[in-house]
Amino acid sequence: MAERSNSDVYKTTDEVQETFLDFFVSKGYTHHPDSGIIPQNDPTLLLINSGMAPMKPFFTGEATPPAEQLTNVQNCIRTGDLDDVGDSHHGTSFNMMGSWQFGSAFSKQQATEYAHELITEGFGLDPDKLSASVLDDSAEGIPADEESIKAWQRLMPAGRIVPLPAADNLWGPAGTSGPCGPCTEVFFDRGPEYADADDVNERLRSGQHIEIWNAGVFMEYLKDEDGTISKLASPSVDGGAGLERFAMVLQGAPSIHEIDRWKPAYDQIFSDVNDVRSARIVTDHLRTSEILLQSGVVPGNRLAPYVLRRLIRRTASVVANSGTNLSSIGKYQDTIQGQLPTIPGTTRSEAETKEALRAELAIFSKVLARADKLLIPFVNRGEISGSDVQQLHSTHGIPADLVRAVCERNGMVFPEEEYEAARQAHAAKS
Repeated sequence: MAERSNSDVYKTTDEVQETFLDFFVSKGYTHHPDSGIIPQNDPTLLLINSGMAPMKPFFTGEATPPAEQLTNVQNCIRTGDLDDVGDSHHGTSFNMMGSWQFGSAFSKQQATEYAHELITEGFGLDPDKLSASVLDDSAEGIPADEESIKAWQRLMPAGRIVPLPAADNLWGPAGTSGPCGPCTEVFFDRGPEYADADDVNERLRSGQHIEIWNAGVFMEYLKDEDGTISKLASPSVDGGAGLERFAMVLQGAPSIHEIDRWKPAYDQIFSDVNDVRSARIVTDHLRTSEILLQSGVVPGNRLAPYVLRRLIRRTASVVANSGTNLSSIGKYQDTIQGQLPTIPGTTRSEAETKEALRAELAIFSKVLARADKLLIPFVNRGEISGSDVQQLHSTHGIPADLVRAVCERNGMVFPEEEYEAARQAHAAKS
Protein backbone atom coordinates (compact mmCIF):
# COMPACT_ATOMS: atom_id res chain seq x y z
CA MET A 1 0.00 0.00 0.00
CA ALA A 2 1.37 3.43 -0.96
CA GLU A 3 2.13 5.61 2.05
CA ARG A 4 -0.11 8.63 2.42
CA SER A 5 1.53 12.02 2.80
CA ASN A 6 0.38 14.70 5.22
CA SER A 7 -1.03 16.71 2.31
CA ASP A 8 -3.34 13.78 1.49
CA VAL A 9 -4.96 13.78 4.93
CA TYR A 10 -4.58 17.36 6.24
CA LYS A 11 -7.66 18.69 8.02
CA THR A 12 -8.07 21.80 10.12
CA THR A 13 -9.03 21.29 13.75
CA ASP A 14 -12.55 22.49 12.97
CA GLU A 15 -12.77 20.00 10.09
CA VAL A 16 -11.60 17.15 12.34
CA GLN A 17 -14.43 17.90 14.78
CA GLU A 18 -17.00 18.23 12.00
CA THR A 19 -15.86 14.98 10.35
CA PHE A 20 -16.15 13.07 13.64
CA LEU A 21 -19.64 14.32 14.49
CA ASP A 22 -20.96 13.93 10.94
CA PHE A 23 -19.71 10.34 10.82
CA PHE A 24 -21.54 9.24 13.95
CA VAL A 25 -24.69 11.19 13.14
CA SER A 26 -24.72 9.38 9.77
CA LYS A 27 -24.62 6.10 11.74
CA GLY A 28 -27.74 7.02 13.69
CA TYR A 29 -26.13 8.64 16.74
CA THR A 30 -27.73 11.70 18.34
CA HIS A 31 -25.59 14.82 18.81
CA HIS A 32 -25.36 15.72 22.52
CA PRO A 33 -24.18 19.24 23.47
CA ASP A 34 -20.92 20.19 25.17
CA SER A 35 -21.52 20.79 28.90
CA GLY A 36 -18.73 23.32 29.52
CA ILE A 37 -15.98 22.75 32.07
CA ILE A 38 -17.79 23.55 35.34
CA PRO A 39 -19.47 20.39 36.80
CA GLN A 40 -23.20 20.61 37.43
CA ASN A 41 -24.54 18.81 40.52
CA ASP A 42 -21.39 16.70 40.89
CA PRO A 43 -19.41 17.49 44.06
CA THR A 44 -16.89 14.72 43.26
CA LEU A 45 -15.29 16.80 40.46
CA LEU A 46 -13.45 20.12 40.51
CA LEU A 47 -13.67 20.44 36.73
CA ILE A 48 -14.99 18.40 33.81
CA ASN A 49 -11.98 16.17 33.15
CA SER A 50 -13.32 13.72 30.57
CA GLY A 51 -16.06 13.26 28.01
CA MET A 52 -17.63 10.73 30.35
CA ALA A 53 -17.96 13.12 33.32
CA PRO A 54 -21.18 14.92 32.25
CA MET A 55 -22.64 11.55 31.18
CA LYS A 56 -22.31 9.94 34.62
CA PRO A 57 -26.06 10.11 35.41
CA PHE A 58 -26.75 8.07 32.25
CA PHE A 59 -24.26 5.38 33.29
CA THR A 60 -25.48 5.15 36.88
CA GLY A 61 -29.16 5.08 35.93
CA GLU A 62 -29.94 8.36 37.69
CA ALA A 63 -31.09 9.80 34.37
CA THR A 64 -32.27 8.41 31.04
CA PRO A 65 -30.11 9.32 28.04
CA PRO A 66 -31.96 11.15 25.24
CA ALA A 67 -31.01 8.28 22.89
CA GLU A 68 -29.27 4.92 23.14
CA GLN A 69 -26.43 6.19 20.94
CA LEU A 70 -24.92 9.65 21.47
CA THR A 71 -22.00 11.59 20.05
CA ASN A 72 -20.44 14.86 21.21
CA VAL A 73 -17.28 16.92 21.61
CA GLN A 74 -16.65 17.88 25.22
CA ASN A 75 -14.29 20.54 26.56
CA CYS A 76 -12.12 19.06 29.32
CA ILE A 77 -9.47 20.26 31.77
CA ARG A 78 -7.15 17.73 33.38
CA THR A 79 -4.08 18.67 35.43
CA GLY A 80 -2.93 15.24 36.58
CA ASP A 81 -0.29 15.21 33.82
CA LEU A 82 0.86 18.78 34.50
CA ASP A 83 4.55 17.88 34.66
CA ASP A 84 4.32 16.12 31.27
CA VAL A 85 3.09 19.23 29.48
CA GLY A 86 5.84 20.36 27.13
CA ASP A 87 6.13 17.07 25.24
CA SER A 88 4.29 16.47 21.98
CA HIS A 89 0.95 15.15 23.24
CA HIS A 90 0.10 16.14 26.82
CA GLY A 91 -2.04 19.17 27.63
CA THR A 92 -4.15 20.51 30.49
CA SER A 93 -7.11 21.51 28.30
CA PHE A 94 -8.41 19.47 25.39
CA ASN A 95 -11.54 18.46 23.51
CA MET A 96 -12.73 14.85 23.78
CA MET A 97 -14.69 13.59 20.78
CA GLY A 98 -17.10 10.99 22.16
CA SER A 99 -19.31 8.14 21.02
CA TRP A 100 -21.67 6.45 23.47
CA GLN A 101 -23.77 3.29 23.47
CA PHE A 102 -26.25 2.55 26.23
CA GLY A 103 -28.23 -0.60 27.03
CA SER A 104 -29.24 -2.67 24.03
CA ALA A 105 -26.99 -0.59 21.74
CA PHE A 106 -23.90 -2.08 23.47
CA SER A 107 -21.59 -3.61 20.84
CA LYS A 108 -17.83 -4.11 21.00
CA GLN A 109 -17.71 -5.09 17.35
CA GLN A 110 -19.50 -1.92 16.29
CA ALA A 111 -17.23 0.25 18.46
CA THR A 112 -14.06 -1.19 16.90
CA GLU A 113 -15.41 -1.25 13.34
CA TYR A 114 -16.62 2.36 13.49
CA ALA A 115 -13.30 3.54 14.96
CA HIS A 116 -11.34 1.78 12.22
CA GLU A 117 -13.68 3.01 9.46
CA LEU A 118 -13.53 6.64 10.55
CA ILE A 119 -9.75 6.62 11.07
CA THR A 120 -8.93 5.01 7.72
CA GLU A 121 -11.76 6.24 5.48
CA GLY A 122 -13.11 9.39 7.14
CA PHE A 123 -9.70 10.75 8.13
CA GLY A 124 -7.66 8.89 5.52
CA LEU A 125 -4.92 7.63 7.83
CA ASP A 126 -2.80 4.65 6.77
CA PRO A 127 -4.28 1.47 8.32
CA ASP A 128 -0.80 -0.08 8.35
CA LYS A 129 0.24 2.48 10.97
CA LEU A 130 -2.49 1.51 13.45
CA SER A 131 -2.20 -0.75 16.50
CA ALA A 132 -4.78 -1.66 19.13
CA SER A 133 -4.34 -2.56 22.79
CA VAL A 134 -6.64 -4.97 24.65
CA LEU A 135 -6.95 -6.36 28.17
CA ASP A 136 -4.74 -9.43 28.18
CA ASP A 137 -5.59 -11.37 31.33
CA SER A 138 -8.08 -11.91 34.08
CA ALA A 139 -7.98 -9.02 36.55
CA GLU A 140 -9.96 -8.77 39.77
CA GLY A 141 -12.52 -11.24 38.46
CA ILE A 142 -12.80 -9.62 35.02
CA PRO A 143 -11.64 -11.95 32.22
CA ALA A 144 -9.35 -11.13 29.31
CA ASP A 145 -11.24 -9.28 26.57
CA GLU A 146 -11.34 -12.03 23.94
CA GLU A 147 -14.31 -10.40 22.19
CA SER A 148 -12.32 -7.24 21.42
CA ILE A 149 -9.35 -9.30 20.27
CA LYS A 150 -11.56 -11.13 17.78
CA ALA A 151 -13.13 -7.86 16.63
CA TRP A 152 -9.71 -6.34 15.88
CA GLN A 153 -8.52 -9.51 14.13
CA ARG A 154 -11.08 -8.73 11.42
CA LEU A 155 -9.46 -5.33 10.89
CA MET A 156 -5.69 -5.67 11.38
CA PRO A 157 -2.90 -8.28 11.60
CA ALA A 158 -2.61 -10.11 14.91
CA GLY A 159 0.90 -8.70 15.38
CA ARG A 160 -0.54 -5.21 15.81
CA ILE A 161 -3.07 -6.25 18.47
CA VAL A 162 -1.16 -5.64 21.68
CA PRO A 163 -2.25 -7.36 24.93
CA LEU A 164 -1.70 -5.16 27.98
CA PRO A 165 -2.38 -5.70 31.70
CA ALA A 166 -5.16 -4.26 33.83
CA ALA A 167 -3.06 -1.20 34.74
CA ASP A 168 -3.34 -0.11 31.11
CA ASN A 169 -6.59 -1.58 29.82
CA LEU A 170 -9.01 -1.91 32.72
CA TRP A 171 -11.13 1.12 33.54
CA GLY A 172 -12.76 1.93 36.86
CA PRO A 173 -14.59 1.96 38.99
CA ALA A 174 -14.42 5.70 39.65
CA GLY A 175 -14.10 5.17 43.38
CA THR A 176 -14.36 2.11 45.61
CA SER A 177 -17.38 0.70 43.79
CA GLY A 178 -19.39 1.12 40.62
CA PRO A 179 -19.33 0.27 36.88
CA CYS A 180 -16.03 -0.93 35.41
CA GLY A 181 -14.67 -2.98 32.54
CA PRO A 182 -11.97 -3.50 29.92
CA CYS A 183 -11.07 -0.96 27.27
CA THR A 184 -9.38 -1.04 23.88
CA GLU A 185 -7.23 1.82 22.58
CA VAL A 186 -6.04 2.71 19.08
CA PHE A 187 -2.47 3.95 18.50
CA PHE A 188 -0.97 5.67 15.45
CA ASP A 189 2.70 5.16 14.56
CA ARG A 190 4.24 8.58 13.83
CA GLY A 191 7.67 7.12 13.12
CA PRO A 192 10.76 6.19 15.16
CA GLU A 193 12.04 9.77 15.10
CA TYR A 194 9.31 10.66 17.63
CA ALA A 195 10.11 7.85 20.09
CA ASP A 196 11.07 8.81 23.63
CA ALA A 197 14.74 7.95 24.07
CA ASP A 198 14.27 6.20 27.41
CA ASP A 199 11.27 4.03 26.39
CA VAL A 200 12.31 0.41 25.88
CA ASN A 201 8.82 -0.86 25.01
CA GLU A 202 9.19 -2.43 21.57
CA ARG A 203 5.46 -2.72 20.82
CA LEU A 204 4.02 0.69 21.69
CA ARG A 205 6.87 3.14 22.18
CA SER A 206 5.83 6.35 23.92
CA GLY A 207 6.02 9.38 21.65
CA GLN A 208 6.17 7.23 18.54
CA HIS A 209 2.87 5.38 19.02
CA ILE A 210 0.30 7.99 20.02
CA GLU A 211 -3.02 6.93 21.50
CA ILE A 212 -5.58 8.70 19.32
CA TRP A 213 -8.75 6.89 20.35
CA ASN A 214 -10.01 4.88 23.28
CA ALA A 215 -12.36 3.02 20.94
CA GLY A 216 -14.33 1.64 23.84
CA VAL A 217 -14.45 1.55 27.61
CA PHE A 218 -16.77 -1.44 27.92
CA MET A 219 -18.61 -1.01 31.19
CA GLU A 220 -19.92 -4.55 31.55
CA TYR A 221 -19.28 -5.17 35.24
CA LEU A 222 -20.19 -3.84 38.65
CA LYS A 223 -17.77 -3.87 41.57
CA ASP A 224 -19.42 -3.82 45.00
CA GLU A 225 -17.91 -2.24 48.12
CA ASP A 226 -16.76 -5.69 49.26
CA GLY A 227 -14.92 -6.23 45.95
CA THR A 228 -17.44 -8.63 44.43
CA ILE A 229 -17.63 -8.46 40.63
CA SER A 230 -20.93 -9.06 38.85
CA LYS A 231 -22.31 -8.47 35.38
CA LEU A 232 -24.19 -5.21 34.80
CA ALA A 233 -27.77 -5.67 33.68
CA SER A 234 -27.38 -2.73 31.28
CA PRO A 235 -23.81 -2.39 29.93
CA SER A 236 -22.53 0.66 28.04
CA VAL A 237 -19.71 1.81 25.77
CA ASP A 238 -17.73 5.01 26.29
CA GLY A 239 -15.52 5.88 23.31
CA GLY A 240 -13.23 8.91 23.36
CA ALA A 241 -10.86 10.43 20.78
CA GLY A 242 -8.65 13.46 21.44
CA LEU A 243 -9.45 16.24 18.95
CA GLU A 244 -6.03 17.87 19.29
CA ARG A 245 -4.14 14.60 18.91
CA PHE A 246 -6.05 13.76 15.75
CA ALA A 247 -5.33 17.23 14.38
CA MET A 248 -1.64 16.81 15.25
CA VAL A 249 -1.39 13.51 13.39
CA LEU A 250 -3.41 14.66 10.37
CA GLN A 251 -1.47 17.92 10.05
CA GLY A 252 1.94 16.39 10.74
CA ALA A 253 2.38 18.95 13.52
CA PRO A 254 5.23 18.47 16.01
CA SER A 255 2.82 18.72 18.96
CA ILE A 256 -0.79 19.39 19.94
CA HIS A 257 0.30 22.95 20.76
CA GLU A 258 1.40 23.55 17.15
CA ILE A 259 -1.77 22.54 15.33
CA ASP A 260 -3.47 25.18 13.17
CA ARG A 261 -5.73 26.41 15.99
CA TRP A 262 -2.88 27.25 18.38
CA LYS A 263 0.14 27.79 16.15
CA PRO A 264 -0.16 31.61 15.95
CA ALA A 265 0.06 31.80 19.75
CA TYR A 266 2.83 29.19 19.89
CA ASP A 267 4.92 31.00 17.27
CA GLN A 268 4.48 34.33 19.04
CA ILE A 269 5.51 32.84 22.39
CA PHE A 270 8.42 30.87 20.93
CA SER A 271 9.84 34.03 19.33
CA ASP A 272 10.18 35.46 22.85
CA VAL A 273 11.13 32.48 25.04
CA ASN A 274 13.20 30.71 22.33
CA ASP A 275 12.68 27.21 23.76
CA VAL A 276 10.29 24.56 22.43
CA ARG A 277 9.26 23.04 25.76
CA SER A 278 8.78 26.45 27.38
CA ALA A 279 6.69 27.70 24.45
CA ARG A 280 4.47 24.63 24.64
CA ILE A 281 3.95 25.04 28.39
CA VAL A 282 3.03 28.73 28.09
CA THR A 283 0.71 28.10 25.12
CA ASP A 284 -1.08 25.31 27.00
CA HIS A 285 -1.29 26.91 30.44
CA LEU A 286 -2.39 30.31 29.19
CA ARG A 287 -5.09 28.76 27.00
CA THR A 288 -6.41 26.72 29.94
CA SER A 289 -6.26 29.76 32.21
CA GLU A 290 -8.33 31.75 29.71
CA ILE A 291 -10.96 28.99 29.60
CA LEU A 292 -11.17 28.93 33.39
CA LEU A 293 -11.33 32.71 33.64
CA GLN A 294 -14.08 32.90 31.02
CA SER A 295 -15.98 30.19 32.92
CA GLY A 296 -16.07 32.31 36.08
CA VAL A 297 -13.18 30.84 38.08
CA VAL A 298 -10.98 33.33 39.98
CA PRO A 299 -7.42 32.61 41.18
CA GLY A 300 -7.32 31.37 44.77
CA ASN A 301 -5.76 28.91 47.19
CA ARG A 302 -8.22 25.99 47.09
CA LEU A 303 -9.95 23.71 44.58
CA ALA A 304 -10.52 25.03 41.03
CA PRO A 305 -9.25 28.55 41.90
CA TYR A 306 -5.97 26.96 43.02
CA VAL A 307 -5.69 25.08 39.72
CA LEU A 308 -6.06 28.41 37.91
CA ARG A 309 -3.54 30.19 40.15
CA ARG A 310 -1.00 27.41 39.66
CA LEU A 311 -1.39 27.54 35.87
CA ILE A 312 -0.98 31.32 35.74
CA ARG A 313 2.02 31.34 38.06
CA ARG A 314 3.71 28.48 36.22
CA THR A 315 3.19 30.43 33.00
CA ALA A 316 4.73 33.52 34.59
CA SER A 317 7.65 31.51 35.98
CA VAL A 318 8.50 30.04 32.57
CA VAL A 319 8.26 33.45 30.88
CA ALA A 320 10.38 35.12 33.57
CA ASN A 321 12.99 32.36 33.46
CA SER A 322 13.41 32.97 29.72
CA GLY A 323 14.30 36.59 30.39
CA THR A 324 11.04 37.83 28.86
CA ASN A 325 9.09 40.60 30.57
CA LEU A 326 5.83 39.46 32.17
CA SER A 327 3.98 42.20 30.31
CA SER A 328 4.33 40.04 27.18
CA ILE A 329 1.79 37.62 28.63
CA GLY A 330 -0.93 40.17 27.86
CA LYS A 331 -0.21 40.05 24.12
CA TYR A 332 -0.14 36.24 24.22
CA GLN A 333 -3.57 36.32 25.86
CA ASP A 334 -4.86 38.59 23.08
CA THR A 335 -3.79 36.04 20.47
CA ILE A 336 -5.29 33.09 22.36
CA GLN A 337 -8.58 34.95 22.81
CA GLY A 338 -8.72 35.40 19.05
CA GLN A 339 -8.23 31.67 18.47
CA LEU A 340 -10.33 30.19 21.29
CA PRO A 341 -13.71 28.76 20.19
CA THR A 342 -16.75 29.64 22.27
CA ILE A 343 -16.89 27.61 25.49
CA PRO A 344 -20.40 26.73 26.77
CA GLY A 345 -21.25 28.22 30.14
CA THR A 346 -18.80 31.13 30.01
CA THR A 347 -19.75 34.11 32.17
CA ARG A 348 -16.93 36.64 31.67
CA SER A 349 -16.05 38.91 28.77
CA GLU A 350 -12.56 38.98 27.24
CA ALA A 351 -11.98 42.39 28.83
CA GLU A 352 -12.85 40.98 32.26
CA THR A 353 -10.52 38.00 31.85
CA LYS A 354 -7.69 40.32 30.78
CA GLU A 355 -8.14 42.36 33.96
CA ALA A 356 -8.29 39.22 36.13
CA LEU A 357 -5.07 37.88 34.60
CA ARG A 358 -3.35 41.25 34.94
CA ALA A 359 -4.27 41.42 38.64
CA GLU A 360 -2.91 37.91 39.33
CA LEU A 361 0.32 38.68 37.47
CA ALA A 362 0.74 41.87 39.50
CA ILE A 363 0.51 39.82 42.70
CA PHE A 364 2.93 37.22 41.38
CA SER A 365 5.48 39.79 40.26
CA LYS A 366 5.94 40.61 43.94
CA VAL A 367 6.47 36.91 44.64
CA LEU A 368 9.19 36.84 41.98
CA ALA A 369 10.90 39.83 43.60
CA ARG A 370 10.88 38.02 46.96
CA ALA A 371 12.18 34.87 45.32
CA ASP A 372 15.34 36.59 44.12
CA LYS A 373 16.21 37.53 47.70
CA LEU A 374 15.07 34.31 49.36
CA LEU A 375 17.03 32.05 47.00
CA ILE A 376 20.35 33.88 47.39
CA PRO A 377 21.44 31.83 50.48
CA PHE A 378 20.78 28.55 48.68
CA VAL A 379 22.64 29.70 45.57
CA ASN A 380 25.58 30.79 47.69
CA ARG A 381 25.56 27.42 49.46
CA GLY A 382 25.22 25.56 46.18
CA GLU A 383 22.39 23.27 47.29
CA ILE A 384 18.76 23.20 48.35
CA SER A 385 16.70 20.45 49.97
CA GLY A 386 13.25 19.18 49.05
CA SER A 387 11.83 20.49 52.31
CA ASP A 388 13.36 23.90 51.55
CA VAL A 389 11.59 23.97 48.18
CA GLN A 390 8.27 23.01 49.78
CA GLN A 391 8.73 25.62 52.52
CA LEU A 392 9.43 28.34 49.94
CA HIS A 393 6.23 27.39 48.13
CA SER A 394 3.90 26.98 51.10
CA THR A 395 5.15 30.05 52.99
CA HIS A 396 6.11 32.48 50.23
CA GLY A 397 4.23 31.17 47.18
CA ILE A 398 7.41 30.51 45.18
CA PRO A 399 6.69 27.75 42.63
CA ALA A 400 8.95 24.73 42.39
CA ASP A 401 9.36 25.45 38.67
CA LEU A 402 10.99 28.75 39.52
CA VAL A 403 13.37 27.10 41.99
CA ARG A 404 14.12 24.39 39.42
CA ALA A 405 15.10 27.03 36.85
CA VAL A 406 17.36 28.82 39.37
CA CYS A 407 19.07 25.51 40.11
CA GLU A 408 19.66 24.92 36.39
CA ARG A 409 21.13 28.41 35.88
CA ASN A 410 23.48 28.03 38.82
CA GLY A 411 24.63 24.44 38.31
CA MET A 412 22.69 23.12 41.30
CA VAL A 413 20.84 19.80 41.54
CA PHE A 414 17.10 20.17 42.07
CA PRO A 415 15.99 17.52 44.65
CA GLU A 416 13.12 16.03 42.65
CA GLU A 417 12.34 12.94 44.75
CA GLU A 418 12.90 14.70 48.07
CA TYR A 419 10.70 17.61 47.01
CA GLU A 420 7.92 15.31 45.81
CA ALA A 421 7.95 13.51 49.18
CA ALA A 422 7.81 16.84 51.02
CA ARG A 423 5.02 18.09 48.75
CA GLN A 424 2.92 14.97 49.33
CA ALA A 425 3.47 15.13 53.09
CA HIS A 426 2.39 18.76 53.12
CA ALA A 427 -0.70 17.98 51.02
CA ALA A 428 -1.68 15.11 53.35
CA LYS A 429 -1.26 17.35 56.40
CA SER A 430 -3.28 20.13 54.78
